[in-house]
Amino acid sequence: MWIQVQESIYEELKLLGGSFALGNLLMLVYGLILAARRMVRHPHRAIVWEDGGFWIVASGSIFWLLFVMNEGRLRFYALGSVAGGMWFHFRFITKKILAKMHISVYNIRKGSK
Repeated sequence: MWIQVQESIYEELKLLGGSFALGNLLMLVYGLILAARRMVRHPHRAIVWEDGGFWIVASGSIFWLLFVMNEGRLRFYALGSVAGGMWFHFRFITKKILAKMHISVYNIRKGSK
């Protein structure tokens, strides 16, 4: 038995999935920034600029997502899905990779001294 799904529900599900994927992508980019910080020391001013630039790009990406996929209408579940995607990626992927990388960088620095 095939259930006919209304077009509007299908569009909302696409928005939900797209916003979750965007959250994952944003956390991947931020994870790369964090990895660069672990490998090379950054002065506080550089960290502030990196974070500011990231959040400007992130907010622009979220605006683009809502503008293109949802005709500019604000949907709080889409914002929650972006946050959920970021949390999921950080909790299950980025955090583990950074922990392994931290140990590797520590061993390299320890061996060079």
